[in-house]
Amino acid sequence: MKTSRREFIKLTGIIGGGLVVGFHLPGRAAADNASLNAYVQIRRDNTVIIAAKNPEVGQGVKTSLPMIVAEELDVEWDQVEVVQSAIDFAQYGPQFAGGSRSIPDNWMVLRQAGATARAMLVQAAAEQ
Repeated sequence: MKTSRREFIKLTGIIGGGLVVGFHLPGRAAADNASLNAYVQIRRDNTVIIAAKNPEVGQGVKTSLPMIVAEELDVEWDQVEVVQSAIDFAQYGPQFAGGSRSIPDNWMVLRQAGATARAMLVQAAAEQ
């Protein structure tokens, strides 16, 4: 069975927690921003926008959760702009504050989101 790289990334995302939902590799149209998944968007000026899924109520999750994505994406923090995500259970799962569960509950999903986005960028570069 011959599998393309794109199919491999999708399959590993499914096996690793179902992160394929909402992922797409943007076409080569001249868009201002390229959304790689629900968490990562890259602007033409190389600014990386990372969505913070949980609300910030003084616990630092609006910084710490996007930092997990940035680390796996291998992007410098000074290139990152953090935005609050929309409330969307289908894309982000539970979005709440409290209970000191933000990092433990989201760590693996965010690592996979960053790593998958990085793999998509490497694939797009290889194709060019």
